[in-house]
Amino acid sequence: MSNCLLYSYQNGRRTGLIEGIESLQWMPEWQSAGEFKLVCSCSEKNRSLLTDWGMLYNPDTPNIAALITYLDKTINKDGRTVIEARGEFTSCRWKGRAVLGDVDVTDAVSGILNIADANKRGLQVTTGESEEHSSIDYTASWGSCYEAFCDIAEAGDIGFQHTFNPVTAEETLDILTGTDRSDQTTDDYVGYFGTPPQNVASASSILDYSDYGNVGVCNGEAPSEGDTFTQQVVYVGQTQLTGNDRHEIYIDGSGVSHTYQVDDGQGGTTQATYTDAEYTVVLTNYAWAALLKHMNALTIKLEARNTVPIYGTDYEMGDTMPIIIKEIGLRAKAMVTAVKLIYEESGKSMELTFSKFELLE
Repeated sequence: MSNCLLYSYQNGRRTGLIEGIESLQWMPEWQSAGEFKLVCSCSEKNRSLLTDWGMLYNPDTPNIAALITYLDKTINKDGRTVIEARGEFTSCRWKGRAVLGDVDVTDAVSGILNIADANKRGLQVTTGESEEHSSIDYTASWGSCYEAFCDIAEAGDIGFQHTFNPVTAEETLDILTGTDRSDQTTDDYVGYFGTPPQNVASASSILDYSDYGNVGVCNGEAPSEGDTFTQQVVYVGQTQLTGNDRHEIYIDGSGVSHTYQVDDGQGGTTQATYTDAEYTVVLTNYAWAALLKHMNALTIKLEARNTVPIYGTDYEMGDTMPIIIKEIGLRAKAMVTAVKLIYEESGKSMELTFSKFELLE
């Protein structure tokens, strides 16, 4: 496939170019690793290039690389042999590192970087630097670092990625805060998505309030016989709203325990108990994470042509871009939170996913 270049890396060096690509879906995301799916010929060259835990680099997304975690080599009924490779982008490496104990996080940016520094245990990733700040109140507790990163990023409204250097194959954990490119009077403006510039193949604007909520009502763990605490109920979201403007969502927090495990300093753990104030914070964080999945009723989907503005050159993941589709009455700005690059024999296409919508006059 002439419209796709995909390079293999093994043990820190580039080993070759994948051949005979039949299809590739390349799908990075802002607040998670994102994934890829590749189907290519099962040639001797590809069998040597595509190995478990090998890396793939696509110059169309110049700052990231993907990690191969699944390989399927098949001979079909017609005798044709193919390889299907799947995986995630390399920030998924943090799924293999655990957060040891409870870590209180008051700033999302430093929280992710500090958790990474404390739990590398030989992981060959450099921790980036950032002067940005995003205040949150969150406790990471005995899960994977990756899970903590995703939760912290969502709470702090930031993104993260492993920035990949294709020359050295070095990886750096970086925080993504995005750039607002919606104001044409600033130097950050690079154009807009719309039909007049012919950079949009299709677009849809969907309002769906069937699962909408703007206030979360969350009950905590109920006491059992012998417990001294009382069941808590917290309210999160736009709690000032009343009447028809208030849309409550019930959130079951009964599984949020008052106890947690801490490192005993001897290679084991011991049980500790939250104070009432600490438990309120933990339950509130849980409720917010659940409510956020219901607060957005507007969805905008674009199939964009990778003309000006060009992804990876003019704008990046996390940037806020203007969208003007006069044919469906849409004038908005929104953040790019996921990109899906599709390579097939028929050509190349790109689908963008947006969030944090703001309708414009």
